Amino acid sequence: MINSKLIQLIRCLSQEEMKSLLDFTASPFFNKKQELIPFSKYLKEIYPEFNAENCDKKVIFKHLYKNQAYSEKKIGYLMSDMTKVLNKYLIQIQKDSLNAKILLAKVLSNRSLHKLYTKETEKLEAEFNNNNQQGFAHYYARYQLYNLKHKYFIKQNIRKDDQNVYKTNHNLDLFYISRKLRIYLELLNRTKVLGKQIQTNEFQIILETAKNRFIHVPIVKAYLETIAMHSHEKSLPNYLNLKKILFENQYNFSKEELDDFYRYTINYCMQRINIDKNFYQNEALQLYVQNLKFGNLYINNYLSQWTYKNIIKLGILSEKYEWTINLIEEYIDKIHPDQKHNALHFNYAEIYFAKKDYGGAQKHLLQVEFKDGELAYNVGTRLMLIKIFYKQDEEEALLSQIAAFTIFLKRNKELKGKRKAQFLNFCNLCAKLLRRNPKHFENIKEEIKTTKPLTNSQWLLSVYEDLYPKVMKEKIKLKQTV
Repeated sequence: MINSKLIQLIRCLSQEEMKSLLDFTASPFFNKKQELIPFSKYLKEIYPEFNAENCDKKVIFKHLYKNQAYSEKKIGYLMSDMTKVLNKYLIQIQKDSLNAKILLAKVLSNRSLHKLYTKETEKLEAEFNNNNQQGFAHYYARYQLYNLKHKYFIKQNIRKDDQNVYKTNHNLDLFYISRKLRIYLELLNRTKVLGKQIQTNEFQIILETAKNRFIHVPIVKAYLETIAMHSHEKSLPNYLNLKKILFENQYNFSKEELDDFYRYTINYCMQRINIDKNFYQNEALQLYVQNLKFGNLYINNYLSQWTYKNIIKLGILSEKYEWTINLIEEYIDKIHPDQKHNALHFNYAEIYFAKKDYGGAQKHLLQVEFKDGELAYNVGTRLMLIKIFYKQDEEEALLSQIAAFTIFLKRNKELKGKRKAQFLNFCNLCAKLLRRNPKHFENIKEEIKTTKPLTNSQWLLSVYEDLYPKVMKEKIKLKQTV
């Protein structure tokens, strides 16, 4: 049961949501099967530490039906029914309060409750006028309201100009433009990452319309700056403009769109680190920290272990070791319980390695567990061990680790194409360096520079520079012997 759909769904709930699920299950309006109430209470008791024992079907059955013989069929139906209730609950809590109010106004209109309808739409319009919310979801909500008011106006058969139709049109345009710009950004990203070509004729019209009609709208301006940032070579001004817009509208854009914008800005900085390492490295770190403070990096109330890893890596590269250790400890509880162990030990290993405490790094690496879907930890651990064994002059362990890594790469089916090739090339060049063949050693430097794809090329070059005097000394000895 631990891998069941039911447990997967419950894992995504927060503490508060888990509590309200009990009320939801106890409500006869949403659930008419009384036996699900004690089942939901049991699930809350074991939340979030689900394991093979407390999720065992027989254990659960005995807990719920103390005097009955175990029935696989009965526990199966119970799980299925609980999953259905949980699905209803997730839909219920996902309902946007604004859209719910618009739906209520629509119901009042359809039932010809004029006074109640008017009061509700006036409240909604006042709510729109009193906030600066932007983004396609908010424009769509405004469009729905004014479209509803326009239809209601037509039903009244009043012979005068209806301003609602203009507002309907304006908000529909804003919704369409902002949505299309977001889609265009995603397609541009796929072109870069996957090499897929896209047809741009349709989007050129959208871009021109956005520039000519909506350039004054901050979120449209943000999309245009992001597109320019990823399309132009000299794009630093676009990045700085976008950063300013995001900071000024932190509470006006939706979380979904803010997450997108920050993802694009951080990726932009990471891609340009080779142009100005200190500037873009610091910018990426600042963006991550700013996002943490505003709570924009959380998915289902948890911080991604990979986002956590990226922030720590940037802290290490900036040599802010104590700050990075504090960050590890401050945010480790924000990682999903299933991922905390590896996230903690691998990132501590990174810190110790950077501080040249190789024993400390190795101690933490030994704690890392290789799980399905966490290939980055597996590969990262193997790479770090190779570097540690080299620094500790443990040549036998080093050669053994390179051989084992090579076999792992060749057999692994998850790694493909360039991702696999960069690690295989690393192992190959590492082995060549360690052979210290005086006849061919000097050629390895050029090979490192020209081999593509290749990971950790700078580290390989540092090994070359470290070994070069020793190999050349050996070469001179050989010549003298001859």
